[in-house]
Amino acid sequence: KVRTLLRLAGAMDPAATPPKGPTMRLMALFKAAGAQREPEVSAQVLGSFTGHDLARTAYQAHLDARSKKAAKELGKVLKGFGKRDARRLLTHFTTISQGLTRSQERKAASRYIKAEVAAARSMMDASDRDDALHEVRKHLKNAWHTLRLLDRSGALKEAQQHMLERLGGLQEALGDWHDLFVVWADLGTRGSTVAQLRNAVEDRLQERRRQLVGRLREVLGE
Repeated sequence: KVRTLLRLAGAMDPAATPPKGPTMRLMALFKAAGAQREPEVSAQVLGSFTGHDLARTAYQAHLDARSKKAAKELGKVLKGFGKRDARRLLTHFTTISQGLTRSQERKAASRYIKAEVAAARSMMDASDRDDALHEVRKHLKNAWHTLRLLDRSGALKEAQQHMLERLGGLQEALGDWHDLFVVWADLGTRGSTVAQLRNAVEDRLQERRRQLVGRLREVLGE
């Protein structure tokens, strides 16, 4: 993932600043792609609930409108990010790795992975808060994607392979929790018409959170 490479490059050489324009356009592309994906995923979450027919119909209409708007915005942003931007970012990555041996690159990546896992572990005491759990999720995704990059180059040590497998097993649970949280938060902006549906989503969200925190403590407690 390009975003993982950007973060890893920043960890390897904090003084090396990525090209501003291409980076801004890339971030805008990530944001627009996420905005298009979110209502589609939310619609899948909505489809897993029964009852609340009027509320679900009203909320689906809201999601459909968001999806159309997001698709138009993504089309605009895609036109703004071109091959030149990609080449400049590639040059940035190449420049940072120049002069480093493969061993030094692997060590830098390993330090980054350890730092991300440590950051996630440090926030577990506040994992009953959704904002803290969201940060835990981001740190673990960064570590997981970096481990996958190392795995593709055949550079994983036994302990890292084990961590890759454990974090990989968490991704679905992290994603399920996050998707429910997004729907729950969005329903909170839709007024009393969807209040009972939101309560149903909250009940499932709390259960998923409880299960997820238990699994996180099992993995990060190692």
